[in-house]
Amino acid sequence: MLLLGLALLTACQPTSPTPVIGYINAKKVMQQYHGTATHRQVIEQQALRWQRSLDSLTSALHQQQLPPAQQTTQVGHYRELLQQRVRQAGEAADQQLIQEVNAYLKQFGAQHHYTFILGATESGNIVYADSANDVTARVIVGLNQQYDHQRRPSR
Repeated sequence: MLLLGLALLTACQPTSPTPVIGYINAKKVMQQYHGTATHRQVIEQQALRWQRSLDSLTSALHQQQLPPAQQTTQVGHYRELLQQRVRQAGEAADQQLIQEVNAYLKQFGAQHHYTFILGATESGNIVYADSANDVTARVIVGLNQQYDHQRRPSR
């Protein structure tokens, strides 16, 4: 009787759904995401503006006929400041890209009923995965479609 009760109790227990797991090649997603190129162009344009600013400062210092050591020091300080700004702008752009991709991955995972989407990186977070679980191409297509749709001018 006890065995029958245990069997009935076990049969009535809800079964947990089988996890659905996919993975992406994170480097490939970031390389092929259209937003990456846009962010890089913005950073490059800023860097060019800052370089022109540095060139203007250098020219102005030469015209002031300051001692060469003083010119070199001032230009060096300004160059370091600009390099730091370029680095910070690049880091901020990278963070924004990561946030955009992560937001899309959450949406993609929920929409396609994934339990997990893992990120394969060069560091080896995933040692082996069956290529049937690779959703990289689907993610890139969907991510770029969303990005391109958001960038279209409103009519």
